[in-house]
Amino acid sequence: MKSDLIKKELLALISSFGVGEVVYLGVRWPTLYHFLEVGIEPFLASLISEIIATLMYMVTVTVFLRKTRTF
Repeated sequence: MKSDLIKKELLALISSFGVGEVVYLGVRWPTLYHFLEVGIEPFLASLISEIIATLMYMVTVTVFLRKTRTF
């Protein structure tokens, strides 16, 4: 196994998950605030916001890993 390749892969994974976390937080709280302002019940607003943020997180990580040709 090539240690340089492993380091490159680990760096790509860590950076993609880091970018995904930033996107997750950037989507989660504004959508939650929006849904609460619209008048949706807090539990439902939180659940919908969590689903949207998780989907955006997964999409971001997948796109970032594909762009860096990690898989």
